[in-house]
Amino acid sequence: MSDSPTTFASLYEVQSTPNVSSPPPENCADGSPYRVTLAVDGSPLWDGYVSDRDRHLRQSFGLKLTHYEAIFAAQDGKCGICGKAPRKGSVLYVDHDHDPPHEVRGLLCSRCNGRLTQAMTRYLADPPARKVGPWFVPEEIEAYYQQANAKKAAARARRTQAKRVGREQAEAGPPTDETFAARVQAALEQTTEPGGA
Repeated sequence: MSDSPTTFASLYEVQSTPNVSSPPPENCADGSPYRVTLAVDGSPLWDGYVSDRDRHLRQSFGLKLTHYEAIFAAQDGKCGICGKAPRKGSVLYVDHDHDPPHEVRGLLCSRCNGRLTQAMTRYLADPPARKVGPWFVPEEIEAYYQQANAKKAAARARRTQAKRVGREQAEAGPPTDETFAARVQAALEQTTEPGGA
């Protein structure tokens, strides 16, 4: 994989001239007339599209390919949740709120898009505690837990270091008589008090 940043153009082939031969859809999926004529920014929606992807974005979200590219660039070409770049030929899916006003939130990889449910987003947008609150965790309690978590992280780091040292010692094999004697002597020197018997 190359070290160059992922760009939209490197993932998709885009036609150089707009395709205006195909008009907007006549009907929506439910059979009702298709009435959307303006894009999300207020510009004409059906002024010619440059790829099938552009047509899909316009029909499904009211986004033009330029809007998608702007979001793509704002996210550095990566999923808005996990931060991974899509594989060549894959797309980042448009994530939008399914409840009014149907805000476009960003672009997600297939995995994150599949895991983000409407129930989860509703919960995050309007948590139940807000109905009786809003309540916020006091700073002192939050500071206590941050400190406790830092201590836990330090203890994990010490355990990981001890395991690494143990593995290195196991790989080195059993100590020789000289190294064992040197360790015993060092330990005795550390425990002997100065000036003691």
